[in-house]
Amino acid sequence: MIRPLPGRGVTQAMVAAFPVLTAKGETGWYRISRSAADEIEAALTPPGRGLIEWTPGARLSALAAAGLADGGLVVSLLTGSAFHQPLSHWLAVAAGRAFSLNADFVTILDLVLGEALANALVHGNLGVGSDSRRDRDSFINYGHAIETRLGLPAFARRRVEISLRAEAEGGVNLAVLDEGGGFDFRRVLTCPHTPSDKSGRGLTIIRQLASRVVLAESGRRLEVTLNPEDAG
Repeated sequence: MIRPLPGRGVTQAMVAAFPVLTAKGETGWYRISRSAADEIEAALTPPGRGLIEWTPGARLSALAAAGLADGGLVVSLLTGSAFHQPLSHWLAVAAGRAFSLNADFVTILDLVLGEALANALVHGNLGVGSDSRRDRDSFINYGHAIETRLGLPAFARRRVEISLRAEAEGGVNLAVLDEGGGFDFRRVLTCPHTPSDKSGRGLTIIRQLASRVVLAESGRRLEVTLNPEDAG
């Protein structure tokens, strides 16, 4: 069962009190059922402000806790639970409601969240590199590698945390934090990329759409600021 996280005065003790996402999907413990997916979506519907999938020692980052206490949105899920869910869409729609965003802005937010989550889940928590998609056979192997690692608890139980908060003048700040091994983000940011590249494409798209992009914690944390003019 999932309950909405509180929107104000959140403390780590309050976070610890929220229940586990316990539903078992048809393919294993780490792929949640349709009923649990409904609960995730419901937890992002007012007055809900998000959810945490509870495991021993689970905590929100200081950035997410602060944003939640300030009226933001937070989702913290294990990779196996998050992977097959349309989280970027649910979060973008929820942000549109909570922050009074127009439809064009919600569409851009959905796209940026989708790219950020793909990087965090696949390349970060599952540790599957994008350079393995050079041709048809390697692309098939890439898919197999993802499914294999989703079945391994050491990878599937890594957590991804997404937080969003309203900025001044109608902007939105989003942060995505993963538990992967990190990467040389300075090299990625300085190398030229195009949207057709197999590697680095997600960050290229995000940088083209955002007003501000910051990578930290060896690339495990991505912060993005979007402003209304970015949707123009």
